[in-house]
Amino acid sequence: MSNANPPVSQTRSFSTIFLIELWERFGYYGMAALLVLFMIQKIGFDDTKADLVAPALARIDATSAEKRARFVDRWFSADTRARVSALRDQLVKR
Repeated sequence: MSNANPPVSQTRSFSTIFLIELWERFGYYGMAALLVLFMIQKIGFDDTKADLVAPALARIDATSAEKRARFVDRWFSADTRARVSALRDQLVKR
């Protein structure tokens, strides 16, 4: 009689990760489409200008997040960052 454990199925974990990734992409591209529609219908941009501005805004947002992260990492210790994060979490719960 063998004591070997049967192989563990990773199907459920893979399905969960796949669905999370799918939902994230749906949210990102859905918001990008809504932003383009808003720029065309409400602001009055033409199609080509709106198609160029929307990705530029997304890149600016990503770049500013990277710069904020570098600034915080350079100027604040890990202990200070953890305390501020815990304080922020407590304030958001209220």
